[in-house]
Amino acid sequence: MVLWSFEKLSFLNGRRSGFNVAVQNKYTEFGKGRQIAYYISLVYWGVALCFCLGWTFEQISVSTHKLIHPPISTKTRLNNNETLHYPAVTICYKNEDRQGYKLNMLKRFNLTGYWKNDDGRYFNDTWENFDWGQISLTELWNRTTYKANIVELQNLYNVTHNDQMNRHMSIVASLNNNAKALSNTVNYFYEHGRCYTFRPKEDHAGLPPGSQYGYRFWLNYKYRPIQYPISSNSAKNGSFNILPHPEEYKFLGGWDVYIHDPKDSWSENEPLTNSHHEHFFVETGTKAQIKIGMIAYNTLNMSSDPCGTNSITLCKESCRWEYLMESIGINCSLPFTYPKQLGPLNIGQCNTFNDTMSMMYHYRDWFRYTPECTKRCWRNCAGTIFTGQLLRSEIMKQSQKSSACIEIYFPSGMYMNLEEENAYGVGMFLADMGGVYGFALGISVITLLEFLDWILLKICRLCNEKFPCKRNKVSPDVGKYFKYASLPDLSVNTEKEDLI
Repeated sequence: MVLWSFEKLSFLNGRRSGFNVAVQNKYTEFGKGRQIAYYISLVYWGVALCFCLGWTFEQISVSTHKLIHPPISTKTRLNNNETLHYPAVTICYKNEDRQGYKLNMLKRFNLTGYWKNDDGRYFNDTWENFDWGQISLTELWNRTTYKANIVELQNLYNVTHNDQMNRHMSIVASLNNNAKALSNTVNYFYEHGRCYTFRPKEDHAGLPPGSQYGYRFWLNYKYRPIQYPISSNSAKNGSFNILPHPEEYKFLGGWDVYIHDPKDSWSENEPLTNSHHEHFFVETGTKAQIKIGMIAYNTLNMSSDPCGTNSITLCKESCRWEYLMESIGINCSLPFTYPKQLGPLNIGQCNTFNDTMSMMYHYRDWFRYTPECTKRCWRNCAGTIFTGQLLRSEIMKQSQKSSACIEIYFPSGMYMNLEEENAYGVGMFLADMGGVYGFALGISVITLLEFLDWILLKICRLCNEKFPCKRNKVSPDVGKYFKYASLPDLSVNTEKEDLI
């Protein structure tokens, strides 16, 4: 009865299974065989319909989940700009022992030596004779680390002439041959001592590519008068200058150079920070050229993985020290514990051996509290990744064996842009639904429109039954219902034609 009722629908009229028709033709003479074939057809139609409905429900669930939580794809584009934003550069000096501290000054403070050797081992007994409570750790870091004077190139002669004792180093930094285009900050670190960070100012952020527009650093450069070559008269008189034999190579120190995003701070704790940085080491007495590239990225801000605009490095640094002081029960700080950009901690510095050694020991556990702080601090929605390559390194004159020169620049205006976007939207959802319904149930837009027409006709019939039209009266012989013209039933003719 159910199948018979659906066969009477206008959009299903005459549409029968080919196997059903074939079975009916074969068992025309036998009524019982025809009935068995009909039930067999009913069984596999039911099994197929159940399978299609189950598979359709599964696909709808998967597509709906993808629409609510769409996958993310990354769109890559290669751009070419006339101006580019230069990175921030952090510079840290290392002496001939590859340390950021002065050994003679450490001994003046009753320290027996460095607290870290070349193979990475730490020694707490170095601090046993330190005058705890008499000298602050900030004063220790200030006097034992290498301090540099930030000077302009035109003032380099005065600095060299007045600093006869060579007490401080000098840094000449410029961007686009302009020293006023940079801002600098200084910070203390546990392993690097004292580091200087240079950032382009906002009005000098975008500059053309090329070595003449990039960074230029003269590190500990000493002004020397121009030395003229020996005249030819000395050769005629028989006096010749004998060139000295080249000395054996001796490491005299160098500079750690870190190139990173200017919107974020640099940290020596690499597992803690999410900001990418390029690291180079420029030895004293050399002139280095570094070619850099840029990759700009934009990520999606999602509820499951939110992002922000603040520095994630500063957030994780402060979060880590808060967890550390709470876990070990020490309420004191070290000169390098809390970033200066976040302001003072409003707590005193450690002034005992046990508290200081405990803080330093837990500080060296770089990965500790990183998962907790990652959940607390949001990642950056947008940023820049800078890549670098050391092109060449030249040996400077013998008179500048304690100096170094660094040039950092973009060789071209090409850079890569990475942008995240949702890989699944409403259009793809409708396309998947159309494919599922069309393949599994044979439903299309035309089928839906026909089904709506059938529903509309049913509504019209019900309305005419309850509310007959008074204007169009019908005779009692015809009845009170209107007769609708319908297509002839083709099934009867089809069966007769099959019997011939």
